[in-house]
Parts: sequence; structure tokens; C-alpha cells
Amino acid sequence: PIYYAAINFERRRTSIIILVVFISQIIFGLNKHIYLSEAIEHQLFSIAVLVIAYLINAFINERRQLFLDFSQSEKRFQTASDLSPIGLCTVDASGWIRYSNKMFQSLVNKSEIELKSENLISLIHKEDAPELVPKLEEVFQNDQQEELKLRLLKSDDENTWMQAVISPLHMD
Repeated sequence: PIYYAAINFERRRTSIIILVVFISQIIFGLNKHIYLSEAIEHQLFSIAVLVIAYLINAFINERRQLFLDFSQSEKRFQTASDLSPIGLCTVDASGWIRYSNKMFQSLVNKSEIELKSENLISLIHKEDAPELVPKLEEVFQNDQQEELKLRLLKSDDENTWMQAVISPLHMD
């Protein structure tokens, strides 16, 4: 029934929901101890519908606010990241680059679109790869922080030295 769905929408309004559930049980004859006239049942049903509509509206408004807060936070992060003098990138647990700021893009001489199709390991200089790839895989698997000195390949086959701090970023 609809009135049970409202319980998941708003936990803070539990007392109102319990009232709606109680009213609904009376209306649908689930509570055999209370007998009401048809007119009162109709009024109680109208109240229950209004309360449910209120709860759904409150849920939608809270979701809108959360989305607005999230987008504002994302814009603040984007601005701070773009202005940062430090190259930043985020990679998933498999090493695929998911985000890079402008400084990181200029360090490796690649665009954001190019980097999104790159694995961090593929950017490591071939001479450094035998030592660094196992370390990176260990960092990704064990969810640990590591500081590394490495050379990254640029798009023009040049390389750039980098002092990197690789740290897990949990998105829970």
C-alpha cells in the first residue's frame, strides 16, 4: 500500500506517518476494533492522502536541495582544482584516470578527453615501469597511501619528473 512507502521517504516525520498508517488501517478495515461511519472514513482518507502528498513534496524538496548543494560543491571543487598549481588526477581502483585538473594536463601535455581514456600505469616511463607498476598495483589493492618519485610520459614522447602522493579517495 502507498502509506508504507511514505515511511521510507521521511524518517523525521515518523509520528505523522504512524498516524497515516493508523488512519489507513481504520479505513481499509485492518483494525477490527474501531468502527467508523462512511463519512468519517472518507474524511480520514482525505487527511491521509494530504499527509502523504505533504511527505512526498517534502521528500522532493529535500532532494532538490541536496542536488543544488552537490552542484555548488562540485563547482567550488572544480574552481579550486583548476586554479591549483599542483597537478591533480583521480583514478579508479583499476588505475583508469577519471579526472585531471589543468595543471596535470599540462604536465603530461594531454587533454582531459585524452587522459580519460588512459590508465595511469600507461603514462609511466618504460624504464620506471618494472619498479613502479607493482607498487601502484599494491596501493590500489591495499587501499594505502604512497609517495613516489616517477617519470610520466608526455604526448610528445618526452617525459616529466613528478613527486606524487597517491592516496585513496573514498566516495561513500
